[in-house]
Amino acid sequence: MVLFNVWSPRAGVATVAVLGAFMWVLRVLYRGRNTPAEQGARSR
Repeated sequence: MVLFNVWSPRAGVATVAVLGAFMWVLRVLYRGRNTPAEQGARSR
């Protein structure tokens, strides 16, 4: 944003919020794939 001379505080906060939300969604989706279906099914 600074490089293209379109900086503003509102746009900066919005950009950080959107990127953070996108990374959070990717994290949630990635965790869902790695969780085994039978987790917790074992008994001793």
